Amino acid sequence: MIPTTITVGTRKAKAKFTWLLGHVTNGGEVIITQHGRPVARLSPIAPPLSLTRTQALRRIDELANCTKSGTESAKDLINAGRRQCPPRPRKLSRPRLRAA
Repeated sequence: MIPTTITVGTRKAKAKFTWLLGHVTNGGEVIITQHGRPVARLSPIAPPLSLTRTQALRRIDELANCTKSGTESAKDLINAGRRQCPPRPRKLSRPRLRAA
């Protein structure tokens, strides 16, 4: 199925909401109108960021190399980890709906 954009009125959107969600799940987009004016957009959210197995193992190795064994206190280890460890990958934020 090719993703398409469908325009529907508020009453039809309310009556066919489950069908519209199915359309969005398959990659489509729905524009909801009120008195002929677009007021809302129903679109799929971005998929969650997932690491491949190799990326996850590499991240574990990086973190393991940042820790030191010895007699340091937990607070010292935490502060050292903050200074030495690479930052975590950022999560993608959810797209926000825009008012028309």
